[in-house]
Amino acid sequence: MPVLRGNPSSRMERWSEAVSGPLIYAMLIFSPWAFGTTQPWSIWTMNGAGYVLGGLLLLKWGVRLAQRDPLRPSPALRPGHSRPATFTLLLGGLTLLVLLYCLVAAANARATYFAAESRFEYHDSFIPWLPHSYDSGRSWVLFWNYLALAASFWAVRDWLWSDRTSSADHENALFSRRWKRLLWVIAINGGLLALEGILQRVDGTGKLLWLVEPRIHKDAVAQFGPYAYRSNGAQWLNLAWPMAVGFWWYLQRVTERGGQFRSGHHLLLPCAMLMAAGSMLSLSRGGALVTLACLGASLLLLFIAQWKRGWKIKAAILLVALATAGLGAWVNWGQFTERFRTVLTDDLSGRPATYRLAQEMAHDYPLFGTGPNTFDSVSQLYRTSSDQYWAVQVHDDWLETRATFGAAGSALIWLALLLAWVRPLARLDGIRVHWVFIAFVWVALGGCLLHARFDFPFQIYSILFLSLVLCALLSTLSVRR
Repeated sequence: MPVLRGNPSSRMERWSEAVSGPLIYAMLIFSPWAFGTTQPWSIWTMNGAGYVLGGLLLLKWGVRLAQRDPLRPSPALRPGHSRPATFTLLLGGLTLLVLLYCLVAAANARATYFAAESRFEYHDSFIPWLPHSYDSGRSWVLFWNYLALAASFWAVRDWLWSDRTSSADHENALFSRRWKRLLWVIAINGGLLALEGILQRVDGTGKLLWLVEPRIHKDAVAQFGPYAYRSNGAQWLNLAWPMAVGFWWYLQRVTERGGQFRSGHHLLLPCAMLMAAGSMLSLSRGGALVTLACLGASLLLLFIAQWKRGWKIKAAILLVALATAGLGAWVNWGQFTERFRTVLTDDLSGRPATYRLAQEMAHDYPLFGTGPNTFDSVSQLYRTSSDQYWAVQVHDDWLETRATFGAAGSALIWLALLLAWVRPLARLDGIRVHWVFIAFVWVALGGCLLHARFDFPFQIYSILFLSLVLCALLSTLSVRR
């Protein structure tokens, strides 16, 4: 812990910053290894850490407010340039509206579901023109999760934003110590996660991390690494490796422009290769398709970025991409081809029927939906018979959001996501970086959004947390002029 000097307010803020950093790193490392943060104990561990981050953030805001500098503008900001503050207020307002929507829906419940008795208890006191839920218990759980995730998002954003250099136009502005360490933690943690998943798959064990046999998906082929569902493992890896490639490209560019010889950043490439290959080795069809799509997009970006370079660098980039895809396909080629041979003949685990059921729910409750996190309990009412599969998730996060949050709640969520995405294009003051790095972050998040069309990545805490960290990253960047 560094020695803190200065007035008490400054010491308090620096202490908060010093505690926030290690806690953020720990959450990034812990969330995927804790079996994807899918169990109550791991979820509430992450929630507790998120609440601590939120409390530290409130402490920092209080200190800045006492100093009459609540938004802490960068020295690089010009007097009267308030657009970054406007963006912050808009994004903050949307965050509060999403939380308020969940809170009102849970408190203004239309019903409560008692799973032990398999019955709904309906409440006549609810207000129909306000958001409401058909399972108050599950909606309350989601509210507390979202509250911790929102606190984590804003704490990460503030922690990174306050570490900018004094010159926002500096070529190396992105790689202050906090940014650099954060991206290194994600990349190395992802490489180790992929390596463990590959070794576990080769060993053939049905125990996650060789420790725990899950209640479902007991077959080793259905698992990957610490994730009981192989697609979730692939989704986390596909979020991390495009960012690692973009990070490597930026560090390589800065090294070349500075005339320096540094090779440490090349460790990012084998980490990215392991993650991309691991996603394909997971035998998740969606994961493999998203990996190939992200590989194609990454190749295109690298070719554009290196357009003026010789053919050798382009050939090397293409060779690395082909080696990554080849490694992922070659190790389990037989099972890999078998998975895709039946894609047009199997029923995709009953997903078409689940899609129709969720569409009926969205049609019946168009404005407010059935309530946040209520698909599991409400979907049973739409089954045509007791023998029909009772789905816990829709396997389509876009559709499940529309069915449970309704048009009103979905609009708030997607608008907040869109605002974070387009912020770098607005040319606001902030951390100025090359557009190629921003595009790689888009590739990572875009791949996850694509996978969400036919699976449920955003229902998994660890994947949602990493997505929000990348969104926090985007919300502070600006394309360098």
